[in-house]
Amino acid sequence: MPFFNRSIARCRRALPLATLSTLVTLAAPSFAQTWTSAYDGRSEPDGIFNGISGMAVLDAASNANTDTFELLVAHDNKDGTSARFRMLRWEAGALTDEALTWNSKLPKPFDLEGLTAVPGEDSFLAIESDGDFYHVVVDRAALTVTPVATGQVPNLPEGSNLESIELFESGIGTLLVWAHRGKDADPGVLYWGTFDPDSLNVQPLGSQEISVPAPIGNVRHISDIAITSGGQTFVSAATDNGDDGPFESIVYEIGSFGFTRDYNEYGFSPYSTFVEIGSGAGYKIEAIVRDPLRAHPAMLLGTDDENFGSAIGR
Repeated sequence: MPFFNRSIARCRRALPLATLSTLVTLAAPSFAQTWTSAYDGRSEPDGIFNGISGMAVLDAASNANTDTFELLVAHDNKDGTSARFRMLRWEAGALTDEALTWNSKLPKPFDLEGLTAVPGEDSFLAIESDGDFYHVVVDRAALTVTPVATGQVPNLPEGSNLESIELFESGIGTLLVWAHRGKDADPGVLYWGTFDPDSLNVQPLGSQEISVPAPIGNVRHISDIAITSGGQTFVSAATDNGDDGPFESIVYEIGSFGFTRDYNEYGFSPYSTFVEIGSGAGYKIEAIVRDPLRAHPAMLLGTDDENFGSAIGR
């Protein structure tokens, strides 16, 4: 099904929150989103073990001249044998993949739901739905993922179910953002705090409830988050009607991180009306990340379509 992604013209500076909340979005003409199967569960077995629940760009492998990039993707598998991570390579419109071996005596992660690159490092954070996260490094030649440390987001309320994690360099240092997905009348919740990459210590700073206007029915209000260097914040929202769907997803720009008008506080300011930048039926988007070969705000979209496998939208 088509997915329409609109280029958004926005001020990219770290403006005060009071100013950001009043900006008007100007949409350029949309272009058709194309989908490429990462794993076709309709024709191959075990599609449910190949869904994409988190995604990060391997920057060193990006080459605009050859239309090539590589992605590290996370799977939310829970059994003892299936892969938790995979490398996807896009080259001139074709996808190839390699499963990565968990290189540790630690038990494999259980229900990985989010993935983000650590700024300034060739490493990543991957988070489970219960808030435990792993700091991992990838050996692309050996096809391994090695955990170097573990941590946990603080003060997680009982009943939380996380599907998102994001790191970015903010006006107050490295910021970690994570999110409870919510469902229907239960809103999603965006959390943020400062992050020390050496100790993995997180100091919580704030939270914001998020409820999207659509899709409706078994909706997860936040199935992933993506944040630009300027603080613009995007979320995907998706319906989950079981392993055989049907699925529907919408990607929104919902607000921005920045300073308050008096610059005394740094936090998140939601827009009064979320900006829909795309919608797609038939896909359950659980991963969004910047497209390394296209101008902002173009994004790569990863799906976890349960029995139907997964796809990359571009």
